[in-house]
Amino acid sequence: MDIGLIAADSLFQLVPEEAARASRWKNVTMEQKKTPGVSNVEHNVKVHTFLVGDCSHPLSKKISQNLDLLLGKVKEAGYAPETESALHNLEEEDKECHLAVHSENLAISFAILPWETIRITKSLRICGDCHIAAKLVSKLAKCEIMVRYNNCLHHFQNGVCSSKDY
Repeated sequence: MDIGLIAADSLFQLVPEEAARASRWKNVTMEQKKTPGVSNVEHNVKVHTFLVGDCSHPLSKKISQNLDLLLGKVKEAGYAPETESALHNLEEEDKECHLAVHSENLAISFAILPWETIRITKSLRICGDCHIAAKLVSKLAKCEIMVRYNNCLHHFQNGVCSSKDY
């Protein structure tokens, strides 16, 4: 048992996000700086970039209104935030707020009204919570959402993802 705990502690130091997922916050070095995830959407030959909680976009007020509207609709359809995706030592309610303003949610909220197909490129993989939300948004808003990062593509349409929820 002691050797197993020592091994787990060593692994958590090597991969701190796994320690966060396991709620072992003492094993996560807070000094560690992680490059924030970025989501990009192209519109009218201009790339719009979003970071988590970003309010710097000229249309951030409208984006926030769209996001509130979308979250209300997806919650009515049965969405519940997957708070394990929030890798921060926060209270449950704060985790939900943090998940709501992930960069892909902001990008979708920016793009939802004018387009039938939303194409997002990301610097990091899509989290489980945003994956669930994108499926519901594609169904409720009757739009296609494509999220690409590295060599992965998630194509959301009618509440289904091409990745079979990978």
